[in-house]
Amino acid sequence: MPLLLTSIRLTLAQLFDAAFLRLVLFSLLASALVFAGLFALAVFLSTHFIADTGWLAWLAGSLGGLLALGLAVWFFVPISIVIIWMFTDSVSNAVERRFYPDLPPPTGIGLREQAASALALTGRMLMLYTVALPALFIPGLGMVVFGAIGIYQLSRELFEAAAQRRTRSQELPGHWRRARFSAWGAGGLATLMSLIPGLNLLMPVLGTAIMTHIALRSRGAETAAADNRHPE
Repeated sequence: MPLLLTSIRLTLAQLFDAAFLRLVLFSLLASALVFAGLFALAVFLSTHFIADTGWLAWLAGSLGGLLALGLAVWFFVPISIVIIWMFTDSVSNAVERRFYPDLPPPTGIGLREQAASALALTGRMLMLYTVALPALFIPGLGMVVFGAIGIYQLSRELFEAAAQRRTRSQELPGHWRRARFSAWGAGGLATLMSLIPGLNLLMPVLGTAIMTHIALRSRGAETAAADNRHPE
């Protein structure tokens, strides 16, 4: 996937730019607060509710913090979509200023539509993750379920968040079809990052930056000049 690899390379090349690094640090703080809140909630649930339900009582008592950590990681992905939405414009603007300075101002859908889309997807993901939660307690199956849901949902959310800035709603399906393989790859990478405590805190900004490159470069003619300056 040359487009995916190029997008990753350009994102890493920008990582220590002052403006981009500031966004990474802000996202890191926001993600850390969200993850800490999820972990505290998971500790509460595992000690007050799960501990009263038969064999799960033994599991909660024996694994304690590990179970809470697993629950926090499990639910971080759906909640992180809100963080992704918060930082999409700032991250995409930083990417465009560095690599695509000749692009006109974005004319996609408004913030209200973006927010509605992000909240709807967050709700769907929370529902899917809640329904699939029992799979977390089956060795191996939990990661498969987590990966399948995460790759599909994160790839769509990251792509749409980046593409909506310059693509009208009715054009999004066609744009997605052109970019879907690279987008799925980026979604897979984002899902893998979300499984690793610490690295998952960087996922919203890095995933958004990678997908911004994919969304722009898959559009074609409008970014031809930028592509010539940064060939794949």
